[in-house]
Amino acid sequence: MGHIAKFCPARREEYKRKHKRLHAHVVEDEEPPAKMIREQIKDHVLISALSGSVTPGEDAWLIDSGASKHMTGQRDILSCISEKKFSQKVTLGDDYQYPIKGVGESNHKLNSGNSLKMKDVLYVPGLKKNLLSISALEKKGFRVAFIDGEVLMWAKGETLNEAIIIGSEENGLYKLKGHSEAAMTHAI
Repeated sequence: MGHIAKFCPARREEYKRKHKRLHAHVVEDEEPPAKMIREQIKDHVLISALSGSVTPGEDAWLIDSGASKHMTGQRDILSCISEKKFSQKVTLGDDYQYPIKGVGESNHKLNSGNSLKMKDVLYVPGLKKNLLSISALEKKGFRVAFIDGEVLMWAKGETLNEAIIIGSEENGLYKLKGHSEAAMTHAI
């Protein structure tokens, strides 16, 4: 009583008694898969290094899973910008904090012919790279997948077959493919 059958403490103890000869650390079938994956990952160390580069002022957008918002240091690629003082700052990997000076929109024409309108893009003077945030895309209702060196995006509720290619891997970095443009079809 008071719990789901598969999480019943009595069943777990019975299972452990029956199977204790198999292994000292029994992983029960009822255990959530995420926990098993976390236990397997504990023994691995992941090492990565930034191998690509982007020239400051270049029209490239890096597709970034670590950025919490879309952001740029280039005011000229933003439209509908609202410049105001923000109490928050952007902290980068070197622990330097950059002030946020505004928020706007940026339009991008993809190589596929599709156009994207990035909303709520932070204007961060001093930021040398344009960052397209994976988490911001997900909050706007999009799914993103990195498959065979390409970055695919599709709306929640659609299938992977309806995905568009928004970027590709280039020298260790994933970059949005195309150029700045005024037109848009997908608001991200």
